[in-house]
Amino acid sequence: GHPLPIVAAADDRGSVDVATLTDNNPETGWFRPEPQFKGETLRLDVGRSALLSTVVVSLGGSGALYPRTLSISTSVDGSNWTMAFTGKTGGRAFRAVLENSRDARMEFALGSTVARFIRLQLEQADEKYPWIVTDVVVKAE
Repeated sequence: GHPLPIVAAADDRGSVDVATLTDNNPETGWFRPEPQFKGETLRLDVGRSALLSTVVVSLGGSGALYPRTLSISTSVDGSNWTMAFTGKTGGRAFRAVLENSRDARMEFALGSTVARFIRLQLEQADEKYPWIVTDVVVKAE
């Protein structure tokens, strides 16, 4: 697929700087200092509905800060969501770090769905480690 521009992003506190999520720099991105909590969310807006194929999420060089259990949903309107992925991500994170320890990227299939919004949400807490996203790429068919 080809990358789509991400025009807006938000977490459960408010707006997130899209520039740091899309600059292809594993040293910048979205980060919260507190440990992961169930329901922690990062929402992405690609600006228009498109046939989405995958979302690629980078952990940068911080492989230990992967989301323990993640769900990814898509939406046309930002209100009604369709689940595209749910599951543990430790194996994906481990493989991503082995492939590139400075920019570990995990790829998730979205099931070729028409959507404008993507929601990444934690389904499991971690008592010690936060979650980091240094870059995101949304691909369309």
